Amino acid sequence: MKKRAARKPAQQARQKTSGSPPKIHKRRLTKKQTKFLKGKVSGESSRKAALDAGYAPSVADKANSIIGGSPTVREAFEELLKAAGVTENKLAMRIAEGLDATIVGRETAHAKREVLVDFAERREMLELILKLKDLLTCKHEIDVGPTLEELLTASYAYDRAPEHLQAAHQKTQDALYDWLQSHPEEKA
Repeated sequence: MKKRAARKPAQQARQKTSGSPPKIHKRRLTKKQTKFLKGKVSGESSRKAALDAGYAPSVADKANSIIGGSPTVREAFEELLKAAGVTENKLAMRIAEGLDATIVGRETAHAKREVLVDFAERREMLELILKLKDLLTCKHEIDVGPTLEELLTASYAYDRAPEHLQAAHQKTQDALYDWLQSHPEEKA
């Protein structure tokens, strides 16, 4: 019989590793993610940048949440902002300026030039703040069930399914129909 080496107590093992900082494995961007970021930086919409990078249209439709939500992409975007000199303090100052935005009204025959509240800019800044704090849900982000496109895709897939799967599906529907007919008081 072979003898196993005695294990170190957990406390000794912890002491040995606690002196060195934990290794952080930084993930690299994929080629598609890099192309996506280049497109975004050059001013393209998220959808166009995703399509140009080679993502599928279904991914491009939700590029901000799918691609932009990736921790690797977020990290890279933050590094780009940092390299450009865009700090959190600078962003906060610009947002505050936007909340206090005004415009100068032009002089007319009946009124002199005057400083007016720029409600559109203030509304945009408020919307930006709410999005940054995750307090605003866009209408397209609310999940209310399958879309028409998803239903049509499923229907198309059903029509193209092998006959034995279609028969099994029909059998299930028939059984459900029969059950509903025999239990009329339990219908929804």
